[in-house]
Amino acid sequence: MNGIQDCQKLESVQSANQPIGIEKSARQNDAEAKIPRLGDIKKGWEIGRPSCKRHSFAWSACLDCGRTKWIRLNSGKPESERCHSCASKGKNSPRWNGGRHIQHKSGYVLAWVDEANPFRGMAKNSNRVLEHRLIMAMFLGRCLESWEVVHHKNGIKTDNRIENLHLLNSQTEHSSSIRMQQWKNSYEKEIKKLKEKIAELEYQNKRLRRIPI
Repeated sequence: MNGIQDCQKLESVQSANQPIGIEKSARQNDAEAKIPRLGDIKKGWEIGRPSCKRHSFAWSACLDCGRTKWIRLNSGKPESERCHSCASKGKNSPRWNGGRHIQHKSGYVLAWVDEANPFRGMAKNSNRVLEHRLIMAMFLGRCLESWEVVHHKNGIKTDNRIENLHLLNSQTEHSSSIRMQQWKNSYEKEIKKLKEKIAELEYQNKRLRRIPI
C-alpha cells in the first residue's frame, strides 16, 4: 500500500508541476519577445511615444558607447548614429570650433585631444590640454614633464606660435621671466611717453621760432 500511495503522490506532484513549468516558459518567451533586437523597427505608438505614434523608430546602438535606444527614422535612416551624450562631445558636437576653448579665469587656450593623440597623457581629467604646452610638446616630440613651464615671450596668453614660446625648467624661472617681462613693458611705456613728450616740445619750439619778437 505504501508503494501505491507513493506512486500516486509522485504522479500528483508531476501533474501539478507540469503547468507551472509550461507557464514559466511561456512567460519567459513573452519577455524575450518584448526585448528589441538591433535593427527592429516599430511605430511610435508601439514603444510608448504617443506624440510620434505615426513615425517609425529603429532599435540602434550608439557608435561610440554602444548604448542601445529607439532612434527615429528619417527617409528610412536613423536621424543620429550616436546617443545624445556622445553626440554632444568633441568633434561630434554641433558647437565644435576646432577644439579650441579659452578659459575665462586664466585666459589660456585649451585644445581638444582625442584618445589616439600621443600627447593625450598631458590631459588630466578631461580631453583638453593647454594649447601652448601642447604646441611645445609637439615641437619637442615628447610630452612635457609636470614641472616644466611654457612661457609666452610677449605676455599674450593666446599667442601660441612656437616662436613666442619658451620652455622653462621650473615655476621659479617662470616667475622671474614674468617679472622681467613686466619691467620691460613698463620701461617701454615710459620710453613711449618720453618720445611723445619730446615730439611735443620740438613742435612747440618750431612754432616759437616762427613767431617774430
